[in-house]
Amino acid sequence: MKVKLLKHQLEVLRDTESRLVCLTGGYGSGKTAAAVHWAISRGFANTKLHGIWVEPTYQLVKRVAIPDIKAALDSMGIPYVEHKSEMALTIGTPSQWFKIYFHSGQHPERIVGQSAAFAILDEAALMSEKVFRNVLARVRHPAARLSQVLLVTTPEGFNYVYDRFEKNPKPGTRLIRAKTADNPFLPPEYLEALREQYNDQEFEQYCNGEFVAMSGAVYSRFDRDRHLKPCTAPLDAELTIGADFNIGKMVWVLADWNGESLHVFAEHITHNRTTEESAEILDDKLRALFRQWGRKYEPKSIRFFCDASGSARKTSASRSDVQILRSFGWRVVHTPKNPAIRDRVASVNRALARDVLRFDAEGAPHTVECIQQQGYDAAGMPEKNGLDHGADACGYLVSNLLPIRGGTFKDYKYH
Repeated sequence: MKVKLLKHQLEVLRDTESRLVCLTGGYGSGKTAAAVHWAISRGFANTKLHGIWVEPTYQLVKRVAIPDIKAALDSMGIPYVEHKSEMALTIGTPSQWFKIYFHSGQHPERIVGQSAAFAILDEAALMSEKVFRNVLARVRHPAARLSQVLLVTTPEGFNYVYDRFEKNPKPGTRLIRAKTADNPFLPPEYLEALREQYNDQEFEQYCNGEFVAMSGAVYSRFDRDRHLKPCTAPLDAELTIGADFNIGKMVWVLADWNGESLHVFAEHITHNRTTEESAEILDDKLRALFRQWGRKYEPKSIRFFCDASGSARKTSASRSDVQILRSFGWRVVHTPKNPAIRDRVASVNRALARDVLRFDAEGAPHTVECIQQQGYDAAGMPEKNGLDHGADACGYLVSNLLPIRGGTFKDYKYH
């Protein structure tokens, strides 16, 4: 059966000489589709053996990897059996079959034992080098007829992917690049939407698949003239709070949400306090705020969007941070895992570009300082320099209420 592939996808499949192949590409460039067809190809080249597929999280295994492979197999009429308890697929006929085991990069210690014929690391730059090393050590089956490891990823600063494939490539390695614009099946507005939310450096990295030295402000779309505005009626809409949990310094931001835009009007900062102590202080502040504006204080009407680590038990308390917040009557929203840093940053930058995120400079001076001044470190990641707490708290709020995956950034079907 003939399958239409983009040029860079075909390059990946045709390389049977390189031991390590890396496809770096922009959003929507068809990286995962390339990995799917590569996995099927290498599987049938190594019949009656198995391969490994690794995603950054189990959620991505369940939501992306397995469904995408099953969809491709269905479209090509290739039979398969899913083994949910093993997190695996057996693909092919009884006389010509292979198996793929799926793993999460969150647990590299579990990628042990079996000898595989081939492996795929999807979004490899979001995983640690230990994951890569463990996978590489597994791809060693003596009966393998085509033993390779494929990495597909959007660049994320200067990490091990950059070192191995760009800076110091060794014999047997190959780097293939793809741009978002290389995929003619994307809606025309998709690329323009990406241009809107990224500066030039970010666009090169996330849309052109280039490793770049990120510099300057993380929140490059911030403009004091446009985004600083007094909040004259903070309780006219829904009160929402973004919370970043830390032992030394805890920063929570308070914002007015009208269903379309956010206005950060206050901040709650405590030092060397437990979550319960900080929550007690905030509860008193909120009661005073509601009295000031002549409103009835109803904790259940207030939503917290917080750091996912808050669902884990802390050594400083018998209850988790989330349980503590809920004990005050507030509604707490959190995902099993924090959004990717790049997505959180992108959501804030897009909100700033669209003027749907504003700040009250008098009520939230530290948060304004964080958004205005946080820069990138040498690895191209937002600096951990004390300005990250307020920015992260704001990011949890924005990435939940104004996510880049919603609206213009809906789930497109990439060919």
